[in-house]
Amino acid sequence: MKKLLSMMTTALLVVFAIAGPAYAGKKDLAWAACLWEKVPTTANNWLAMPSTKDGWQSLPTPPDYAIEWRLQAACFDVLKPTKKKWPPSFYAKSVKAALIASKPSIIGPDKLEPTGFRCDLYFENDTELKSRAGFDWGVRSANGDVVFTTTRFGFAGEGKTVVHLKEGAGIRKCFRVLADGSMTNA
Repeated sequence: MKKLLSMMTTALLVVFAIAGPAYAGKKDLAWAACLWEKVPTTANNWLAMPSTKDGWQSLPTPPDYAIEWRLQAACFDVLKPTKKKWPPSFYAKSVKAALIASKPSIIGPDKLEPTGFRCDLYFENDTELKSRAGFDWGVRSANGDVVFTTTRFGFAGEGKTVVHLKEGAGIRKCFRVLADGSMTNA
């Protein structure tokens, strides 16, 4: 009987951990504090958006995913440790939980215009831009550094080879993320 109760308790804890609310840790609270200070309107817009699944690979890109890059750009330099390339990880669910927990009663205007990007990558011969060969998501920090994370798609080549777009090759079409999560040509 004790073993059965122990197993049931473990199962309930696992279910709660999976289905329970997101936990906001210290890093998430730091993101939230910075976002409410620097870009309160953008942060509030993000909270009001329904969450979508698989946003990073969807076309068109869902606004709730695109806006995350604008939010990260706003606090990139503030939260990035010295001698590191990136600030602490931005886990959307946890950062949202921290934003909700610390939401101010009055939402002011954004104090800066952060730059979050998405660049679609195409092979050189795809002049009509029909088939993406990859994409970059990135931010421009306050000191002007541009940092990207890149995904390249593999395509079937001759025989059993896989063809990828080479670094720096191809056509690149970039978009800038706005405060409502929409994107405009960069």
